[in-house]
Amino acid sequence: DLVKIIYAARHTGSKTKSFITVVLDRVIGLVALMVIAVTAAGAQLLLNHHAGKGVDPTLLRVFLLIVAGLVALALGALVYFSHRLRRATGLARLLAHPRVPEVVRHIDEVLHAYRHHAPLLAWAFLISLISQFTLPLSASLAGAAFGMNLPLTYYLAYVPVAVLAASLPISPPQGFGLLDWIIVHFFVERGPATTSQAIALAQAIRFLPILWNLLGAYWVIRGAHGRKEPAGEAVAASK
Repeated sequence: DLVKIIYAARHTGSKTKSFITVVLDRVIGLVALMVIAVTAAGAQLLLNHHAGKGVDPTLLRVFLLIVAGLVALALGALVYFSHRLRRATGLARLLAHPRVPEVVRHIDEVLHAYRHHAPLLAWAFLISLISQFTLPLSASLAGAAFGMNLPLTYYLAYVPVAVLAASLPISPPQGFGLLDWIIVHFFVERGPATTSQAIALAQAIRFLPILWNLLGAYWVIRGAHGRKEPAGEAVAASK
């Protein structure tokens, strides 16, 4: 995220706008993962019910936890972007306090501007939804290669939860240890997989995004991410 902020600031000329853009992109991606997970968990719970298998308590806890998280996010966004609720909750008065740093007020102004761009945010969410779907889908293919024969819905429900935990700032670097523990918890302690299969799956979840993100190296090598030259320097260079 820090690298993205630096590169974006070189083009926009504003560190604050670049920071907000990257943070908002991360939040939209996490919400997309949560929507995928809660949809898959709910679908699998319904399938188990119709098949007479009873309620999977682990899957049910995942479903309820993500529903609670999405409701909390929705309420927080409603309060933050509503002028009336900002005043009613005291948020507007808090941000206007003299002791609040100017940079915080600037960030609030930039972020609050998205209130008038709901279609743009919806389009970004749709793209993110498609993008985030590729990780649990590829994880299911890797799991099948490791002999973990589970329905796709379990991967769609559990892998996003593991990625969400590894994406939190409190996680160790790259989620080392935490991602493995969550995968083992879901697929070994609560599933039919072996520990070696779960550890192999955790490594695949780490390396697969690295491989497809290397496509971005093309633009890095071209140097298109660098700071734009002033018009005078560009003319001089061409001569």
